Amino acid sequence: MIEDLDLNSRSLEAELGKKIMDNASKIAEQAYELYQLNYPETKDDKYILKNYTTFIQIVGEGLFKNSDYATEKIIDLSKQIGDDLVQTGQILNIAIQSISILRIKIWGFIEKEIEQASNITIKDMSKLSLNIGTLLDNITYGFSSSYVESHKQLSEAFFDSLQELSVPVVPVFEGVAILPLIGELDTRRAKFLSDEALKRSRELNLNALILDLSGVSYVDTMVANRIFQLVEALSLLGVKTIITGISPAIAMTAVGLNINLDKLTIRSNLQQALEILGYGRI
Repeated sequence: MIEDLDLNSRSLEAELGKKIMDNASKIAEQAYELYQLNYPETKDDKYILKNYTTFIQIVGEGLFKNSDYATEKIIDLSKQIGDDLVQTGQILNIAIQSISILRIKIWGFIEKEIEQASNITIKDMSKLSLNIGTLLDNITYGFSSSYVESHKQLSEAFFDSLQELSVPVVPVFEGVAILPLIGELDTRRAKFLSDEALKRSRELNLNALILDLSGVSYVDTMVANRIFQLVEALSLLGVKTIITGISPAIAMTAVGLNINLDKLTIRSNLQQALEILGYGRI
């Protein structure tokens, strides 16, 4: 314990920092026990204990060296943990609350170390509290910001995968494919539709693409315009596009855009589209 030492606030922090580093494993084990007590439903995860130990060592280092290097280390590590939380499906609020447990145990250790010291001032304690609080707050900031960013990236990747599945270009005959669309068509999905249709048409070396809209009840003017622009783009690739299944609502939207319907090949259903291509009734 620190007893009646003639310490200024800097040497006090250095002394406590050294003791925290030397006792990091012990403090981490106490914090982990409290974590398991608060969250008994969580599995016995030594990864948490390891992170606790590392964080406590860095906190001690930050007090011992009074260096911004510790802050950078703690943010970098916590960002990595934030990524891991997303990948393993962990809940962010539990991770944040686990830092409160870490805070409790670090301060519990400090209180025992300084309880016999008579020359520690309120100013010393205030500065110590600020420095420790800043380091621990940086842990929360690091993995929270990383968690949000990683979750956003994962969600976008998942959304793109769903989009790809929702825009299936299905070959039916050599040089002929069908693109059936189902559900709501918003601007983002319409852009994906255009990109995917052009890419797949080239990959499959298509001569004709049947764009079936029977599963789409409504599109706004921007989406409708993009669909008809897609038809023009496909024609530049040598792909004849036949549109089928246009609903009354989509028809009215097309009329409102003053689109030259003479340039479009439109049929009411898939059977009629295939007949145009010379495949007769199916």
